[in-house]
Amino acid sequence: MKVEISKLRIVRNMQNDRGYLTRSIKQHGLIHPILVDRQLNVVDGNRRALSCEDLGMEYIEATLVNG
Repeated sequence: MKVEISKLRIVRNMQNDRGYLTRSIKQHGLIHPILVDRQLNVVDGNRRALSCEDLGMEYIEATLVNG
């Protein structure tokens, strides 16, 4: 499912450099969707979501998990 990035609850205090990941997503696209729960908390894929946001993407592919 596609989710609007602005609606996601992303952990933003991550100190990891996303430069390589952002460049990879720009070149190849998002290969692995992020995982979200019903409240749109990012369960897995915070760096991918932030990288897509850095690229100006409005939507991201996500998989809904029970929780």
